[in-house]
Amino acid sequence: METLVRRCLSDERGVAVIELAFTVPVLALLALGAFDVSRMLSTQMDYQQSAAEVASLAIARPPQSDTTYLKTAAVSASGLAASDVTVTTSLTCNGTVSNSACASGQEQARYVTITLNGEYAPMWTHFGISQTADLTVVRKVRYQ
Repeated sequence: METLVRRCLSDERGVAVIELAFTVPVLALLALGAFDVSRMLSTQMDYQQSAAEVASLAIARPPQSDTTYLKTAAVSASGLAASDVTVTTSLTCNGTVSNSACASGQEQARYVTITLNGEYAPMWTHFGISQTADLTVVRKVRYQ
């Protein structure tokens, strides 16, 4: 009986299988997490690229009073709902935001601000482990 116990304790043939059984779930979780983070970053970059395209459009065709075409372009480029896209214009006189025309002699600058309010829901939210991530992108460009 004593030799059987000694023989079992010195046998190392199944050690690799046991180590593999412990490490595979950990490596799988790390790989899934890395995949999920890369998807989130890709979505964020898509929103940033969409905002940059709309900013370029605003420079090429400056808005007079209607920014509907910019909002439509932002919705189309980003894939977001119209309620998640905001396009506003602003005027500054000598660096101060103004609601009316600038007085003569003041430096005038007009800006367009494009805001994309996106969210990303990681796959872990289905298991109650994490929550959605806010992927808001704001791009402000001077067009005059």
